Amino acid sequence: MHGAWGLAWECPPSLLERVERGEELGILMDQILGRSGVKTHEGAIGVFSKRKIDRLRATTDSVIAALIPFVNREFYSQDQSRVTRRDIFSDGEEARKT
Repeated sequence: MHGAWGLAWECPPSLLERVERGEELGILMDQILGRSGVKTHEGAIGVFSKRKIDRLRATTDSVIAALIPFVNREFYSQDQSRVTRRDIFSDGEEARKT
């Protein structure tokens, strides 16, 4: 079982009800906004966040997060007793004290 998940955001309840009944969010967004292609451009998350994050960034960040156990294997091995600060920081730089 995993202890962390990818990006999540709250869908407005009125749209969520329609999606749960089987309607596609992308089509609903096109209808509400009066244009086409929302799902292939900024996505619903782009609309709801006022373009602070778009579907490409959300997907990219989620994929990067999913790869963490593979790019930092030292933390995900059975024996973590040998993990050092140097292992944590890929460039070998120590964490700055705050």
